[in-house]
Amino acid sequence: LQGVHMRERLSDDVTGALPRSFSPQKRHRSMAAILYSWQQRTGHPPLYFRVPVAVILLWVLYTWASCRSDGDCWLGQRVRMVSESQLSSNYDPNEANKKILIYDYAGVRTLKFGSLTHVRQASAIIGDADKFTMPNACHLAAAVLVLCPRPPQRILIFGMGGGMFPAFVQHQYPNAHLTVVDLENEVVRMALEYFNVKSSSRLEVIISDGRRWLDKLPKEGLDSKLRYDLIIQDACAGVKIVL
Repeated sequence: LQGVHMRERLSDDVTGALPRSFSPQKRHRSMAAILYSWQQRTGHPPLYFRVPVAVILLWVLYTWASCRSDGDCWLGQRVRMVSESQLSSNYDPNEANKKILIYDYAGVRTLKFGSLTHVRQASAIIGDADKFTMPNACHLAAAVLVLCPRPPQRILIFGMGGGMFPAFVQHQYPNAHLTVVDLENEVVRMALEYFNVKSSSRLEVIISDGRRWLDKLPKEGLDSKLRYDLIIQDACAGVKIVL
């Protein structure tokens, strides 16, 4: 009996030290009860609410400060710049003299003109020419495979960009002769150096405006070297087709 009285007094002492909203039947919620009582007295949000909010705000501030100029930077992942150059004045008037940017992000190498927030010109997974990260590239690659039941011997591509399709056809049709026509010499150089397309005796690169190159071709009696089994149009500036 004396032991029972001692436990009851101890329980009364503990209960008296807790906020009024606390009941002995909910001792496991003592921390929440104490925080709630503190909120009632001070008029401020409880600590268990303020701490997560503060952490989230600090994370958002850090991400914004470290990635504010990176169009593909999010969730704390940083863009790693690979190379940078400049477009020539021969390029599209809206894009001429802008920067050429190549960067890695989340395992994908990307080519952009102007700044990191602009539209992607090309993207590729280095070392795997058969994988595409852009929906339009997937559709075009699928069309090539469907329309070519037999391996083409001569292939013409307008537009090098990041070398997505030149690298794709090099891998799919290793014995084919590939001709690529592109207006910008610096883009071609960077594609050969930083993307999946490889220099070879079967790759011919023509630096020219595709339309002017076509205009110079004879209207009839084409030489066998100017006859192609597959022609791919991938020349564009941003989201605009330029050929």
